[in-house]
Amino acid sequence: MKRPERILVVDADIARAAGPDPKVKPWPESAKDAHDVLRAIREHTAYHIVFNSKLLKEWKKHQGHTARRWFATLLSAGRIQVARPPSKWIDDLIRAELSAQDQPLALKDSHLIALAHDAGDDRLLSNDGKAREKFRRLSDSRIKPIHWVAASSASAKWLRDGAPDKPQWQLGETGDPTCAPAKRS
Repeated sequence: MKRPERILVVDADIARAAGPDPKVKPWPESAKDAHDVLRAIREHTAYHIVFNSKLLKEWKKHQGHTARRWFATLLSAGRIQVARPPSKWIDDLIRAELSAQDQPLALKDSHLIALAHDAGDDRLLSNDGKAREKFRRLSDSRIKPIHWVAASSASAKWLRDGAPDKPQWQLGETGDPTCAPAKRS
């Protein structure tokens, strides 16, 4: 039985975390985790990745050798999709429900949430734990089922297993510390 196709959103911070060529040492653990996640996506041929113009620009700015090769491989296999500009429902929700202090961080990544909901399968890979916490505070039912998953050995396994529903990784739940994004200072 063929696994269902999944459309994923992969934040540019995963591309940045994947770092340079893995043959270059020392290779930090965060780079290994990001590299393993990208490899799991590449090897699972039912996965497609969706971008919009903003996310593509971020990827081009932050990608290193590993992410550049990964992107080229998926592009040549027809597994990269480009969506139209994201809808603004999420920006309106952020302005209505978050404090003025919290809005800039959430607005910076709102296109990821819109992509995951509007064009993806509610699967978002991002290491930005601070942004994740802002989005978890929002009450809209469109946000709650989105899986916000950081690069880790647990998320690489989840991807190899077909990215099944894991309620504890959804924004509507408290989260699972084995896959929660690392807190950035």
